[in-house]
Amino acid sequence: METQQEFVDSLMARIRAEVERGIAELEKDGPATLDQIEEIVERAKTVIGGELTQRIVDREPDSAANQAACPACGGCGRFHSRVQRVLLTRHGEIRLCRRWFRCGCGHGFSPLDRQLGLDAGATTLWLRTLVAEWAAERTFAGTSRDLWQPRPDRFRKHRGADCGDLRRTSAGALHRPRRGL
Repeated sequence: METQQEFVDSLMARIRAEVERGIAELEKDGPATLDQIEEIVERAKTVIGGELTQRIVDREPDSAANQAACPACGGCGRFHSRVQRVLLTRHGEIRLCRRWFRCGCGHGFSPLDRQLGLDAGATTLWLRTLVAEWAAERTFAGTSRDLWQPRPDRFRKHRGADCGDLRRTSAGALHRPRRGL
């Protein structure tokens, strides 16, 4: 694993490259409007935010132990396999590859999910809250449009995601009792 200094240096190089790309894009067409500047800045924030989120999550330690306490019954869960999970965050899609355990009670869980404060939803709490607030105030079409308009690159990477997918995921996660993962 890279050192903290190497991690920060590589992120700073990526930020610099993204800023330089945005400035070059603005300069090629002559004087830019404020809307064009905001669009470039927003795109850079989204790209960097997504990459930063993914890289920090990737640095989180996932226990190498072959046994873990089951959150459902307190019994001993045994390592089963490595399982990938895709999440939608405020900065776009991230992927977690984490250790999965099975307990004799039948419960499956990942200690890393609990460590990161994740529930069973495919979206983060912030994104589910945003969708729930918008859905309460807007029409379905308006919510869908607003999710895509401010930062279109943010959610497009999610395979087939539309507002309906996010709404179904969000509604289910908001109303589902939280179980230990």
